[in-house]
Amino acid sequence: MEFRGVIPDEATMIQRGSGAEYLVIWLNRDGVPRAAMNVNQWEGDSLEALLRQARPVDPRRFADRTVGLDEVTR
Repeated sequence: MEFRGVIPDEATMIQRGSGAEYLVIWLNRDGVPRAAMNVNQWEGDSLEALLRQARPVDPRRFADRTVGLDEVTR
């Protein structure tokens, strides 16, 4: 498990996957990811890129495992 960022007050948590392998991001009020966690999946670089971009994320696209992480921003 890896965690990065700071969970903002009044954050919205979005999970991608379930069971023993999943990703989570926490969005601020504007839909911009401010924290991320990967569990038993190596997606650290992709999650780090989402945090660095500071662009709003579509929660439904993030939760959909068929959508690439590079395609979840609005």
